[in-house]
Amino acid sequence: MATYRQVHVSFWHDSFVIELTPEDKFFFLYLLTNPHTTQIGIYELPIKLIETETGYNRETVEKLLDRFEGYGKIKYSKDTKEIVITNWLKYNFINSDKVKVRMEKDLEAVKNKKLIPYAYGIDRLSEEREREEEREEEREENNNSIVDINYEGIKNYFNSLVKNTSISQIRDMTDTRKKNIKRRIDEHGKKNFSDVIKTAVISDFLSGRNGKWTNCSFDWIIKKSNFIKILEGTYDNKYQKTSKHMTGLDDVVVDI
Repeated sequence: MATYRQVHVSFWHDSFVIELTPEDKFFFLYLLTNPHTTQIGIYELPIKLIETETGYNRETVEKLLDRFEGYGKIKYSKDTKEIVITNWLKYNFINSDKVKVRMEKDLEAVKNKKLIPYAYGIDRLSEEREREEEREEEREENNNSIVDINYEGIKNYFNSLVKNTSISQIRDMTDTRKKNIKRRIDEHGKKNFSDVIKTAVISDFLSGRNGKWTNCSFDWIIKKSNFIKILEGTYDNKYQKTSKHMTGLDDVVVDI
């Protein structure tokens, strides 16, 4: 294992890094340069070890790991206690025979093999997969029964909920939006569609209330992979399960 890691000086001018809090910047640097890192960007990092090396308590460490997963910068396996820095090999590949041998050994040592694609840039792989899924959905839509959906009602419903958040209101129900809405409703039902929108508004992260991310939008929410994450509680606040009662939003309803 190498005894050092290189961090380019442009790190401090990166648009993502500039918007981070001092706590986030320190944690990001720790993830990139700690002594357990490998040549492939996947390594074991138990939460207890992070506590010891950073001085953060367990609650803070778990919060930071969840936050950086939300940013799309890491993926953490609780089962194997391994972490992957997404796109690591995309930006840190070294064309050296000696390094390649080291990489092969590191890849063989990974316990959770599902983490490996993230190091190569799973974002592109996911987009290609999602495009293929969308094409398949379009082919199947002709065989589905017509669902009566109140698109204008959904627009008004969404806009009424996001008024006091960083999430932008929507102006038009485009054909693309209507197709994606119909797909999500076909897959998960009208109630879950409504609940996902409420959950996004309740979430401190997605709504922008905690100041960590302000790029959430209607189109982002109804994208298949994001919709499922919200539905599964990935962005729920620690102190409040959004799948239960939506304080302050329970009286906001829509016939979709």
